[in-house]
Amino acid sequence: ALRNQAFHAEELLCHYRSRTESLISYSQELFYPHMRTFPAPQPKDEGLGFRDIFVPGSCDGGVNKVEAKKVLELLKEHFEKYYDEDKGVLKESVGVVAFGEKQIDEIKRLTERDAELSGKMTKAIGNFKDVPEKLIFFKTIETVQGQETSHLILSLTYGRTPEGRVSNAFGQLNRDKLGKCIFNVAVTRAKSSVTLVHSV
Repeated sequence: ALRNQAFHAEELLCHYRSRTESLISYSQELFYPHMRTFPAPQPKDEGLGFRDIFVPGSCDGGVNKVEAKKVLELLKEHFEKYYDEDKGVLKESVGVVAFGEKQIDEIKRLTERDAELSGKMTKAIGNFKDVPEKLIFFKTIETVQGQETSHLILSLTYGRTPEGRVSNAFGQLNRDKLGKCIFNVAVTRAKSSVTLVHSV
């Protein structure tokens, strides 16, 4: 009500974050069909766009260990590509999002146990001149709103149970329209790339 009375509302006409259309196509189709996108100057540039990675994991008690290990591997690849050893600087930001606190805690635990990676992360954050979460963050799908990053790694988490059964319960995604909105927020945080790690 306050907005309507005191401020003139304007809708964005163009997507401003993504460097390539593939990162915004889901959002464009379901939420913002009126908004314009622009082809990327280098649409096939390595590391730009959406990447889909399947791993044969299972979800047990809200944790998918195979996915968590794959996310750790992708984080290490990111640092190999964008970390400057001499300056201790990470040239491009990265964020990790998982479906649930237990999964994000597992990913953080693996990251902290990797001495080389955690050491680089500590140096990079120490040399960063802004809020640390603008360089590296670990969030659940419910808490990622408001974040922005160059590269996003998304762990779907859900998969077969250890007994081989597949459930149709996908947490927040099952919440009708709200589930779509939450997912939309998560997948539109990245400027350059989104990598989806999944087991279903």
